[in-house]
Amino acid sequence: MQENPERLAWTILLVSFFVFCLLGVSIPLGIRQFVITTTQSYPVRLTAYGGAVLINTPNGDRQVAIEETAAPDQEILEGTTLKTESLSQAVVRLFDGSTLQIRNDSKVKILESRIPRFESSPHPATVVVEVQSGKVIAGVTQAQDRPRQFEIRTPHGLIHLEEGSYSISVTPTETEVSVRTVRPVGHATLQAEEERVDLTLGERGRIIANSPPQGPLPGERNLLVNGDFQDSLSTGWILKEKREKKEEAAGTAHTETADDGRQVVHFVRQGGNQQHAENSLLQELDLDVRDASSLQVRLDAKLIHQSLSGGGVLSSEFPLMVRLHYRDANGREHDWVRGFYYANWEGRHVEDTEQYRGILISQNLWYSFESENLMLSLVDLKPAHLIELEIKASGHDYESMASDVGIFAKE
Repeated sequence: MQENPERLAWTILLVSFFVFCLLGVSIPLGIRQFVITTTQSYPVRLTAYGGAVLINTPNGDRQVAIEETAAPDQEILEGTTLKTESLSQAVVRLFDGSTLQIRNDSKVKILESRIPRFESSPHPATVVVEVQSGKVIAGVTQAQDRPRQFEIRTPHGLIHLEEGSYSISVTPTETEVSVRTVRPVGHATLQAEEERVDLTLGERGRIIANSPPQGPLPGERNLLVNGDFQDSLSTGWILKEKREKKEEAAGTAHTETADDGRQVVHFVRQGGNQQHAENSLLQELDLDVRDASSLQVRLDAKLIHQSLSGGGVLSSEFPLMVRLHYRDANGREHDWVRGFYYANWEGRHVEDTEQYRGILISQNLWYSFESENLMLSLVDLKPAHLIELEIKASGHDYESMASDVGIFAKE
């Protein structure tokens, strides 16, 4: 039977037209889908201090120890696992300026650090971090050019973070999240077992294994006034300055806006001075804290320059210090002091007791300090009445910054 050539021609014509239409639609859609969904990985940067930080490469074929003596801002890739030891800590800086401060004995994996490849993509930038154990202080910056998704995963659930400062602690049985009140922003969402809890400033929540999230739980009070330096120093603070040799330059302390937008107090003394001097901010407290179950001192510190090794000859001259003066239940007065330094090239003795301790941190990087619970760590010498808090820079030449200072009490 002879095939109808006219019908064959029409069939070929119609099939060709269909293929043309299919290609005409699918190619632009494919290009559009490629532009919208394609992302690029951004390396993150790691600085170790206090000891070595162990990293496992993304493919898991080797483990590397990053020493604190290594150059800061070591580049690491997506999929890298970080492990700090009993003395070591790490600061991770992300592409958007956000930071992760990984405390001692912690294990963290960087799952994603990505932004869309093309500006026209409506998709957000993404940061996904897995905190497997230990404690992390997350400082999340404000999203800039495009929306951003910032997600923390733990063995117990998911945590979505917006701009703010957060404490995430992970044990084998639970995850605890606190929205730190050092800045007037912060919102966290906890998700587990198909339920969610929202947290805002000063609130905390937790996720117990195989359970829905709990919260908001009772928060904490900041006992300081103007610890974020949003107002002038005359609000809450008393400025002090002294130096041993009047012929040498005096140091200064003033508030300013740092490069990342935060309000800070900036301590500076320059000129190759050879004698001791100090600048300080003092806040008088007169507060009864006998009913507090938890009392913590917190501040963000940045060290720019120190001319003395360690804390000086007597371990008493640090480029930045915090001192809490208080009375115990028997009326005896005590000082609790933490001094911060970034170098000790002369190997000087640095005091290390519960009452007085020097803490080694990185130069030119913000460090979020959070003390232990003083109501537990100071035992028989725990505070009953707070007298004053002092933020101080001391030494010969020095430059440092402090921000988001607070004494946080929880009953």
